[in-house]
Amino acid sequence: MSEYQYYEFLALDHQLTKDQIADLRKVSSRAEISSTRFSNEYNYGDFRGNKLEFLEKYFDVMVYVANWGTHRFMLGLDKEIVDPSFINQCCAGNNFSFEMRKGRLILDFCSNTEDYEWEEGGGWMSMLSAVRTEVYQGDTRAFYLGWLLSAQNDGLEDEDLEPTVPPELKNLSPALKSLAEYLRIDEDLLEVAAENSQTLSTQGEDQRLAQWISLLPEKEKNSLLLEIVQSQQLNLVARLLQRFRKETANEQKTDTSIKQRTVKELLEKAEQRAEYRKREEEKRLAEKRAKEKAEAEKKRTEYLESLIPHQENVWKEVLELIASSKPKSYDDATGKLVDLRDISISINTETDFQVRFNELCQKQSRKPSLISRFKNAKLIN
Repeated sequence: MSEYQYYEFLALDHQLTKDQIADLRKVSSRAEISSTRFSNEYNYGDFRGNKLEFLEKYFDVMVYVANWGTHRFMLGLDKEIVDPSFINQCCAGNNFSFEMRKGRLILDFCSNTEDYEWEEGGGWMSMLSAVRTEVYQGDTRAFYLGWLLSAQNDGLEDEDLEPTVPPELKNLSPALKSLAEYLRIDEDLLEVAAENSQTLSTQGEDQRLAQWISLLPEKEKNSLLLEIVQSQQLNLVARLLQRFRKETANEQKTDTSIKQRTVKELLEKAEQRAEYRKREEEKRLAEKRAKEKAEAEKKRTEYLESLIPHQENVWKEVLELIASSKPKSYDDATGKLVDLRDISISINTETDFQVRFNELCQKQSRKPSLISRFKNAKLIN
């Protein structure tokens, strides 16, 4: 199997200049490059650029897939957008980390597995790029998923405490669901982690936002509006939204009884949930098989009962099929004999059937393939 690596970078906040595109072309003559995107597959050789530099200078998102089981997802953010204390809590293992590059914060999610199937990297970017937009809107669930990945992959100590569980972990957005799938986070572990996640009420948020903005000082509102219009940068809107949510956070009821869990507690509970789900699935399948068996037996009984008045005709059909000396006819004759035997058992005429069947076997004893079929059908002990 040949080597396969896929790199894709995407710019969300801006378009690349002609000079920047020319710089990127020096890195690869084969890559697909546009004003917002760089992508390339490598079957022999490797990416000659610097991923961190790409995310510092040119792009906002990177997706990487390798056929030895590596998935890597990187984000370039304005450092002022993210709460550094929460990032530090979440970047405690080897699978989720960050690095400061001048004014940029580079987040790095990395998933490795030996249990993988061949897959191509194209398509992931369209599902994952919205994660960055959600981070800019103050959503911290992606960071918690990064920590959960480290916990899953034994990158943390058993007694390490989880970070504060963000709200709405039970209701992941399509982009975050794709991220959990891309990082191969165990579904049972994610379900267990989400048990301590609160559900936030968004009812009336637009009205609260409008009221909050109306209460800002007139001078500050004018300054913010001018800055947003002149810069046209998403991070300015993001900072304003985060400020609004932070200042109105006390309006959301917080369950203070929720306690942080250790890595060991989470993993053990996830294992228990997986075992319970497996037992329930086995139970469901057993019930399904039992139901299907009962239905098949009922149909079989109804079919045999319909043949009871026509047994002599069935015997004649058996003899005609055997006389043709064709393999398919032998199969059909054997099936009809099984029907006749089962009918005899149901109406207590098994002795009569056995006498007639033995006579048939004696007459056909020189047909080994036919007799072999009778044995396989357990007509002959």
